[in-house]
Amino acid sequence: MKLSLSERLARQVSLRIPLARRNLALPRGVLSITFDDFPKTAWTVGGAVLAEHGVKATYFACGGLCGRSFDDQPIFDAAELEAVHAAGHEIGCHTHDHLSAHRSSPADYLDSCARNRRFLEDRLPGLRLRSFAYPYGHAPLRHRGRLAKRYAACRGVATQRGRKLNGPVVDPSLLLAVGLTQDGLRHVDMGQLVTEAAARRAWLVLFTHDVQDKPSAHGCTPRELDRAIRLARQAGLDILPFGAVLPDAGA
Repeated sequence: MKLSLSERLARQVSLRIPLARRNLALPRGVLSITFDDFPKTAWTVGGAVLAEHGVKATYFACGGLCGRSFDDQPIFDAAELEAVHAAGHEIGCHTHDHLSAHRSSPADYLDSCARNRRFLEDRLPGLRLRSFAYPYGHAPLRHRGRLAKRYAACRGVATQRGRKLNGPVVDPSLLLAVGLTQDGLRHVDMGQLVTEAAARRAWLVLFTHDVQDKPSAHGCTPRELDRAIRLARQAGLDILPFGAVLPDAGA
């Protein structure tokens, strides 16, 4: 989604202003793998890679996309949502309607989040929604404070030239993630990132969408997902779902 000049400025301002400060005291570096929108292949292909390594990830779901296609990708259905949850992966909120916070009022945005919570909890009784990811990475200040009251950890997107790792001090209303995507991988050295996360005992969050041999610009191949996990393991990183990292995650 192309942003206007005023929206780009608002994004830059938001990235620079913390609303809260938390010390992230980790015994070692951490990797979290997240899937936005939850395309079917994030589970049917990506889930198999995760299972091979015995790791858990976070799937950020939009109830309004269930059973549909979005950005030319078939999105999860109810059975796949249940299967991911049953396998022990985390389900996170991504709004019900995949809204841009720059194009939605706080009231409409929070209403979409509330509808998504009802959608997910109706299908997954007992679900505790700990985590949120801003669609498109759009996280203006006027939305962040409100979301932080509802979720223990809210995830945005790191800019190409900006900071990539989280810690030692973090703002739970805007944690940063690096794209494990065809676009993102052109601008990062994954080996260097995991090495730095290990040295600094920092938190590296990756995000992607579809997982297939010929992925979209927003997705990755099974080999790229496998490599990220292997590099993290070799560097000694713990691999945890997004919502399991902050000590009080459990909204």
